[in-house]
Amino acid sequence: MEFKASTQDDKLVSVIAGNLIGEIGKPGEPPDSLELNRFFRIYSLDLEIGSGANFDQYFNWSNSSDLREVVADLKAIGLHDHVRVTQKAIDVAFPSGEIPEFEDANLEMDWTESQTEELERLYNEISHLHGVVTQKLAEYAMDHSLIDMPRFRGLV
Repeated sequence: MEFKASTQDDKLVSVIAGNLIGEIGKPGEPPDSLELNRFFRIYSLDLEIGSGANFDQYFNWSNSSDLREVVADLKAIGLHDHVRVTQKAIDVAFPSGEIPEFEDANLEMDWTESQTEELERLYNEISHLHGVVTQKLAEYAMDHSLIDMPRFRGLV
């Protein structure tokens, strides 16, 4: 059963994410604090894996430093199922244990068929938890007063 976040949580997360990611014709503002970086990495993970291409798309659109930090970020906000599954997905995608150095997103990774199948299976373990991610991100934003930052004043 899929968990649905509240409308208030959805709105809060959408305002912060929209500011960070931007919209068509209006670029986002990069995260400028540890808290916003954490929020951005978790939101990006949830957005990319939920877009229909599972972890494959997330790995293709993320940079290496984000991939190294996201598991700790998930743990920090209490997304324990995501911690376990995301770490397994990273292990499947990078079996040597080394995440290659790359700064630019939109790299095409060349997964084997078994890697692709396993990444899909792992995504299916957490695909119904999008609402939980939204709820936890909203709690994190409130706990860390993200919405009180000058860049968000008057937006919610």
